[in-house]
Amino acid sequence: MDSSHSTIGELRADPYNRLQSLVTDKELSLLAPRLGREWRSFMRSELVINQWQIEDVENDGSLPVNEKIYKLLRIWKNKRKHECTVSCLVEHLKKFECEIDTWEFLLEEQEETTADAPAPHPSLRLNITRTADDSTDSDLNSSTVSQEACGLPPESPYHCAQKAGTPGQAPKFRFVIELTDDIDIVNGCEDHLHFKRGTKLDVVNQFAHSYLSRDIDGNIFHIQKDKCRKADMFCPPVLTENTWFHERVERTQLEELFEGKEVGTFLIRHASQPGNFAISVKGYSDVLHFKIDATSTGYTVSGDHYHNFKDLISTYHGVSVYSTPDGKVFLQKPLPKE
Repeated sequence: MDSSHSTIGELRADPYNRLQSLVTDKELSLLAPRLGREWRSFMRSELVINQWQIEDVENDGSLPVNEKIYKLLRIWKNKRKHECTVSCLVEHLKKFECEIDTWEFLLEEQEETTADAPAPHPSLRLNITRTADDSTDSDLNSSTVSQEACGLPPESPYHCAQKAGTPGQAPKFRFVIELTDDIDIVNGCEDHLHFKRGTKLDVVNQFAHSYLSRDIDGNIFHIQKDKCRKADMFCPPVLTENTWFHERVERTQLEELFEGKEVGTFLIRHASQPGNFAISVKGYSDVLHFKIDATSTGYTVSGDHYHNFKDLISTYHGVSVYSTPDGKVFLQKPLPKE
């Protein structure tokens, strides 16, 4: 038998072989209906599909929703080419906190068939929890998934990050650390981050040999304890270095703080629920508030997931956060700190 062709049984016996295989169009068609209503956020934050590409596909009225999702998945596949492996796709789905039922079929060899892809069971969708704090927004439920079951390293940074967050529990600031070496990190959207020795980071959770850390932009990632040391106990959170972050402000103070300011003036502050945040922005007639749900992999606003505050602010600088009869409201400039 030709050794270049593996049987289904052999692939199941060797999960590594399956993980390294390229994703097929059929697998993408099976995945499309499983993504649920958060598919836009998944495309943007995990697969890094441009907003204009998403809008271009959405505006095609001749396509049903599942075909639109499939078309965007194909765009990602064509962009990644030989890097579009099952392992890569599964990691994206897990980082987006999809339930295991959403992607476990990818770990099994798909039999060749010309039949249409079966419709997914209603349970194979993202779980959405409605919350109410500064506004009514969506919070993606997290699920801890065994890396070993997928042939992935059990102590990978994302595996540790997953254990840090549970539904309804946001990562909370604990103390500041200082790096003792230059390090390179790849975050959830595959951006390569370089940090020099002496860089300070916030710790939002800790494990036996590592810290779940947050940088000045809000990126969350895993740092080995032997690469850092604790900073002075009175060192403030690194987020306070940003002009847009107001750590010590209460919601009751905001009407006065925003009085006389231009529409679109904004700040990010702590929400009433520990560990979460909120955007407050000057509207045409009052101050608007939007909850930011913090997770172990980033931040969620109205169901859309962002890996850092920089991307969140940049998005709502070009996309309105709210529309009123007087006009649309965008995040224009930070409220100056006093």
